[in-house]
Amino acid sequence: MAESSSKSGSTSAGRAEEDGKGERDLYIVHFTASNLSFRIPDWQATCTALNIEYAFIPTPASAKTHLSKKGKEKERSSDDEDEDDKDELYDPYSYNSTTFDWHPPELDYSPNTDARLVSALHLVYLPSDEAARAICARSTQVKAIYAYWSAGRSYDQTHSLLKTQPRSLAKWKRFDDGSSWKATFLSINQSMSTKDTIERINSFGFFDFQGPISLKKAKQEWGIIEEHSFLANQEEAQLRNVENQKGLLHQTTSIEAATASLSIPDEGGAKEEGIRRRGRRSDARDTLIQVVVGQLVAQGTARDLIMKMDLKKRVYIGNTSMPAEQSLLMATMALAKPGKLIYDPFAGTGSILYACAQYGAHVMGSDIDARMMKGKDVVKKGEGKTGLSRAAGQYGLQDLVVDGLGADMTQHPWRRGGIFDAIVAVPPYGIRAGAKRLGRRNLARQRDEPFQMADGSLSHELSDYISPTRPYHLLDLTRDLLDFTTCLSPTAASSSGCLV
Repeated sequence: MAESSSKSGSTSAGRAEEDGKGERDLYIVHFTASNLSFRIPDWQATCTALNIEYAFIPTPASAKTHLSKKGKEKERSSDDEDEDDKDELYDPYSYNSTTFDWHPPELDYSPNTDARLVSALHLVYLPSDEAARAICARSTQVKAIYAYWSAGRSYDQTHSLLKTQPRSLAKWKRFDDGSSWKATFLSINQSMSTKDTIERINSFGFFDFQGPISLKKAKQEWGIIEEHSFLANQEEAQLRNVENQKGLLHQTTSIEAATASLSIPDEGGAKEEGIRRRGRRSDARDTLIQVVVGQLVAQGTARDLIMKMDLKKRVYIGNTSMPAEQSLLMATMALAKPGKLIYDPFAGTGSILYACAQYGAHVMGSDIDARMMKGKDVVKKGEGKTGLSRAAGQYGLQDLVVDGLGADMTQHPWRRGGIFDAIVAVPPYGIRAGAKRLGRRNLARQRDEPFQMADGSLSHELSDYISPTRPYHLLDLTRDLLDFTTCLSPTAASSSGCLV
């Protein structure tokens, strides 16, 4: 998704503008661990489709470059961060919800990456609880959204804010209205024993809520989420795998062997000491990067669509059918919703079409090989439906599938103009499912006029006629697809393409 910039700084499509509606509420967004690069694009597209304004602010773990209370930029790094800085209380309310412009950092998986950049937790200002619930009902990358109570780089910081920060204090005091409640605990990138879980929940005993505890039918729920370093735990897992190899545990030089197998340079013994410390098991306190506490607003119900549309359960699939989660991501970024008409020029077995229809859009597709869309006749089922129609009926989406056409994208029947609201496509690639276009490999044999058979009939009108095709280079396909999108969608920005 494109971003525009000016001399005054960058501006995001999702930036919450000052509109006189008052300050927004602060929420904790818990993202999934899959498709990391699509977290923010999916969020942006979801909020655009729902017309929801938002503003991200740095979390205790993601503020590598952040704005201080005085409005000056301050550079931070894990190497020069000292103990005094770790003890410094984190105050999210120092960031104005209507004028502050910040974006979660781009993900980078190089060896020197700061582990905080892959955080699954983000703080964001939203208009209301209703907006948070709407996002959870649409975005497949959001697991849950909590109303913010407190956040810190340690439990001591979090406790201190809950006891002293006026807004945090008011929020959890408001929670204590006498209704039934329950507390939950979640640890990201680190397993926890039941004993440790209970110990962490009990550390918030100063809440002293008066309502009854109900683990099954609680009217309110608050949660604690602690997050640990993603990269540090990956390194630990690699080390455990190395140490579990046959014979390695019985060698006296296991540390040196593990270091060599992982190609970890020896820098004054620091790496060796780290391996020795983490060889048994990392102390949770060593990898902890942040703790957040809040009241649950909504669970990510849209993620149920991933299981509902799983390829293993679909009645009609092909060798190259796109997985459900990726299809739903593309549908989200195409802004699929009721009243939209979305087209896929490489429909195949229709995976992306079902995803777009799931969000309420009308869909249609085409493919140079119409047999992919039609499928085989299932006589024994007695359903009278095949291919796209049968799969759409499985999801109750048959009324949203307009039609499927056998057509070459370069020879399409559409007039130029804004026919479709969005165009989604995963162009064919590779050897087994490589792209093809109409025409003969040998251009000398290419005909522009119809071929007349001996009985006077035209060859292309025969029921068993198969159009000749030739390879379609991916670069040519990409250029033609962009031109196709520009011609047939209202604006080029309204289309969503995925070149895999």
